[in-house]
Parts: sequence; C-alpha cells; structure tokens
Amino acid sequence: MSIIDEIDGLDFRNCTFPLIDSNAFGGLKIRTLNFIHCRIRSEHKSYLNGLDYLTSLTLNFICYEREDEILYKHYQTEEDKFMMEMRFNQVDRNSYLFRNLLDCNLKSLKKANLNNNKIRTITKRMFSDLLNLEELFLEENEIDLIEDNSFNGLSKLRKLMLRKNQIRKINEFTFKGLTGLVYLNLSDNPIYSTDKEAFSDFINAEIIREIKNFI
Repeated sequence: MSIIDEIDGLDFRNCTFPLIDSNAFGGLKIRTLNFIHCRIRSEHKSYLNGLDYLTSLTLNFICYEREDEILYKHYQTEEDKFMMEMRFNQVDRNSYLFRNLLDCNLKSLKKANLNNNKIRTITKRMFSDLLNLEELFLEENEIDLIEDNSFNGLSKLRKLMLRKNQIRKINEFTFKGLTGLVYLNLSDNPIYSTDKEAFSDFINAEIIREIKNFI
C-alpha cells in the first residue's frame, strides 16, 4: 500500500495560498479535506478537480482574492482603489466564487460544510452535481436569496443547516426536490413569508412536524 493510499484527510488552518494549481489534489485518495481561516488567491474551481474519493469537504472562514483585485491594489490611484473596492463589495465576491466552486464532479461527496463564508446567494448551479450529498451546512453566512430549485436533484440530502442567515421569504420552489430530508434548521432567520406549498416535497413526518412548530 502506498503512502497516498493511506491518506485519510488533509487539514489546512490559518493558511495563505498565493496560488493553488489546477488539479493540485488530483489523483490523491483523500476522503476529508478542510480549509479553515484560509486566504486563497483564485477565481477558479479547478483546485478541487480530481478528488474522486472525497466524501467530506469543509470550507470555513474562507477569503478569496481575485487576480484583478490583487493587481489594482498595487497599480491604481487612491481614487481608483476606492471605486474598485465599491465594485468588488457589490459583486459579493464570495458568492460569485462559491457559485461554481463545487462544479467539479465531486461524485463521492456526502458532507459539505460551508459555514461562515459571507455567502449571500444560493444559485441553481451551486450544488447541481453533488447528487450523493447527504449533509449540507450553510450556517452563519449572509444568505438572503435562494434561487428557485437550487436544491432540486439532491434527493439523498438528509440534513440542511441554514441557521443564522438573512432568509426572509420561502416560496414553493425553495426546497423543491428534497424528498429525503429529515432535518432542516432555519432558526435565527428573519423569515416573514412562507408559501403554503414550500414544504410539499418533504415526506418525512418528523421534519414536517418540526417545521409546523417552527413557523
């Protein structure tokens, strides 16, 4: 058995990566990969490619820097810097970068922890290829928009954690397709509107009872 075969997981904490090469972990039989309190210079998803054995991924407190953002810091006037900072804040860079981050054929992934990343928007493309996902943690972000059918297709998802976000409205398509869900945490969200068909795809009696008590 080779050393690579014996790697169960990699854990990076409080690290700064000037650049993570494309397919940096490709071919490694890693089952658990953690990035916590890391600064990563990348606007590509490619560094997660090739992780065919990955079952658990944690990305917490991640700060991404885009190439053009790094350049303007060094070469622009103070006025230009201010205008660029405004533009990057409006773009919401973490939501932009996380949008395609998991679109890397992570076919074995069962648990994804994306807590504390200042994500504001959940899009339809974000989790569309994670068909074996069972647990998804999105707690303590700034989520105020979940696009319709964002979770559709995740029929194996059993746990969805959305605690401490800015979710205000839940419509009939917000949780569409989550037929296998047994636990949903929506606590500490300023929810004021819930469609009567919002939870119609839930077939587990326990989760339906918990939700009715919550709303």
